Amino acid sequence: MKIYYKNLQKLPFPVILSFIMKTYTLSPHCHSNWPMAVWKEFRTLPVESCHTHDCYELMIALKDGGVCFIGGAGYAVSAGTLFICPPQDTHAFTLPVGSEICNIMFQPEVLGIEGRKVLDGIRPGAYRLFGNGQLELFERQFAALERELLEQNEGFRAYTGAMLQLILTGIHRQISNLPDVYGSKPDDQMAKIISCIHARFREKLTLAALSKATGVAQEHINRLFHRETRKT
Repeated sequence: MKIYYKNLQKLPFPVILSFIMKTYTLSPHCHSNWPMAVWKEFRTLPVESCHTHDCYELMIALKDGGVCFIGGAGYAVSAGTLFICPPQDTHAFTLPVGSEICNIMFQPEVLGIEGRKVLDGIRPGAYRLFGNGQLELFERQFAALERELLEQNEGFRAYTGAMLQLILTGIHRQISNLPDVYGSKPDDQMAKIISCIHARFREKLTLAALSKATGVAQEHINRLFHRETRKT
């Protein structure tokens, strides 16, 4: 990806997505054999192409700007937006350089039986959940998770498992009480474009081919992605 980035950055975002599918594994991010990792990421590149994970991933945006694609749907990124991606779920995103994201990656085994039930009740996708006060609370919980996983004091597995279950339970309650909290999906044209990209990600999909397959003019495809990503 580094080799080709100077060429890729000149292409429309839909074309970039179609170049490569990556699979990220959890273990390289862990400080022990406990299958949970958390870290705060500062984006240095604007595009993360289509990829999957071998674990669950929670991403919480700390700044506005960009768009995330999960399961064929595109979601605008704003501070406090939560993205939930189950194992093997295809997703991609484009974010302004300098954006901040909190990542939590884990295997369900770190949760107890009740915690797994809560996890099963959360739909994958994007949720606008965290207001200012809630986002500050989450950042404190996130920092506690990160510290415990790094220091590995006695009982850190029980502590981090319980803390993650607490976070997931709070998310589940908000979703259950606010059925309209689910992030806004793109219009029909954008949904058609994203579905085509995901279906044909192994091809070298050109803008012309994408236009032909979706029936959306090339110029309008560029406008749609500029609207969502704020980039040309």
